[in-house]
Amino acid sequence: MVTIQPAKSIEGKTELPSSPDLLFLALLASCASSVPLKIPNIKTTQQISDLKSAISGHVDIECNQDTWSVKPVTEDPSLLLKVPDYFWPYRDMILFLALGMGKTVLFSNLTPERITNWHNQAQKLGITLKNVSIEDKTALQLSEYDLGKTFDKNVIEEDTGPLLAFLLGSKQKHNFNVSYYISNPLRHLAQFLGYELSIKSLQNEADDPIARRMRFLQQKRKGGGGQKLSYAVTADFTVTKKDSEVEIVLPGDETLSSILITAKSLIPKDSFVLANVPLEPWATQLFAFLRKMGTKLTIQESSRTAFGSAGLVSIQKANLSGKKMRCSPLFQFSAHLPSMLILASFSEKQSVFRELEDMRMDTPDGIDLLESCIRKLGARHGEMPDGIVLEGARQFDGFDLTEALPAHIAAAFSIAGLRCIGETSINEEKILKRWPDFFELLNQVCQFRTDTEKKQRKEKK
Repeated sequence: MVTIQPAKSIEGKTELPSSPDLLFLALLASCASSVPLKIPNIKTTQQISDLKSAISGHVDIECNQDTWSVKPVTEDPSLLLKVPDYFWPYRDMILFLALGMGKTVLFSNLTPERITNWHNQAQKLGITLKNVSIEDKTALQLSEYDLGKTFDKNVIEEDTGPLLAFLLGSKQKHNFNVSYYISNPLRHLAQFLGYELSIKSLQNEADDPIARRMRFLQQKRKGGGGQKLSYAVTADFTVTKKDSEVEIVLPGDETLSSILITAKSLIPKDSFVLANVPLEPWATQLFAFLRKMGTKLTIQESSRTAFGSAGLVSIQKANLSGKKMRCSPLFQFSAHLPSMLILASFSEKQSVFRELEDMRMDTPDGIDLLESCIRKLGARHGEMPDGIVLEGARQFDGFDLTEALPAHIAAAFSIAGLRCIGETSINEEKILKRWPDFFELLNQVCQFRTDTEKKQRKEKK
């Protein structure tokens, strides 16, 4: 257990380590495309080591200090992918990318409901899966596929990632339509590897671009009303234009970004800058939530990575007023949701988070797990079948989380402890597997309250 002391300021500048979640996608994409990669700035952690072991047999990895040279195994590659037992926000894309390559995929602790849901999602795309038993657990294999169901048809937002992943894994060319802006990490990575992925508007080409932008903003303000946007997507993964090693740069850990930005939003005193933050829409849902609450952020793009732009982020003004959030597609929110709940707990007014029903298919129930942590914190909340309602408050005394929770949850509630009046205790087991320097970082950037200051805060309460 780690004890979290109340903090009175956060200052300095911190550069995020590379994202292990995006590293997993990059390794699988290298395997699927047969394109060798050179990936710098990989810091060894327990999670990275477990990922490296899991991907062994699919790609060969040579490590030179913090740089990985990745070569796909082309002769007798492994057909079983055992996904390490961590929280993976891009789990659906990992699954369908591996299935497209003809691999058997084994996740730990899958519920029958989750497996059935994947079968149903695959069927919508024209893909048939089958269950196989491995190590007394259910793994998934590709049975057959006919993508005619989606050829030149509209694909809903939740299915775009799995479809693109499957096309990449199976080296297919395919056309489909969407009625939304595609925000997906594979969109950037595929083009970086030399594949064609084009998105063209189906609106009248004679329309003025400014007029189209105005229609988009009007539709957004009206919650989807007005003329709908429509795009034709052409994804050609049959041949890559890359025939030699490609050096790619990963953006920073998007989950850690949300956690540290949440910390600064709760404790606004002094200046704090976060570097190497992924800035693409699929990684910045917390930014949208903060802006809705009234917080002002400064964002400066500083680099282009294999997964889009990255840069500097700082908090200029921290207002926290409860808001409603529609968390769809869920993969864009799942890693950031615990941080959003912490912000909502310390905000004025009520916050509502909807469209989380997919989380009920996990073990333990994902919504119930978050609500149990909220109860420990002491925040008032209500349960809905598909979401959570939170009533914000200014002060909490401190709390204890003794369970070994997933890293993104435990770390977010550690941040809540910085804002509490008294001490907080957190089980650090899974935090340290992903971020071994997490608590050292907090000690470096935080100035903690003295015993006298803590006593004065309690008396004011």
